[in-house]
Amino acid sequence: MLKRPILVLASMLAVICLAASSSSLTAGKPGSPPPPPTPNWTYLDAEGGWLDGNTGLIWGLNTYDYFAQFGTETLTSYDYAKDTLLPAYRTSTGFDDWRMPTGAEVKQAAASQYYQYVLEGVPSGVCCPEITWTSDGNATWRYYGNLETGTLTRTMQGRSYISTTFVRKYIAP
Repeated sequence: MLKRPILVLASMLAVICLAASSSSLTAGKPGSPPPPPTPNWTYLDAEGGWLDGNTGLIWGLNTYDYFAQFGTETLTSYDYAKDTLLPAYRTSTGFDDWRMPTGAEVKQAAASQYYQYVLEGVPSGVCCPEITWTSDGNATWRYYGNLETGTLTRTMQGRSYISTTFVRKYIAP
């Protein structure tokens, strides 16, 4: 008579252990990735660029095309973009809060289809307007991002010359 309750108890323990082990197999493992954000781009002339409604960032014109209107278009090193073009861009647009985007912001813009909504089909004087310096890196290595694919590439900062697209936080009027 004692064998039956022990057998039932052992069966219940086996079920509990099996359930616990199967849940631990999936614990901490990623499921399917979240869906990409719905594109939400609006050009705001008074703000100097494209508003990403998903992040609240304004993306300015790439520096090569922007400065071409003044006859000074150039692909630049990271230091030149940071030390010379960024202050000039701030002054000429009238906004003092432009900065280089982070790598994460480049990835987010690509996921929000920046290239397809903002750049695709737009004539540009530069070969690759989707490439931009990012603020990521250190004194030797810098990263540039691709606004079409969201990829980041590490490079020695003094050996690469590319365009830059500055960003700033949108402050609603």
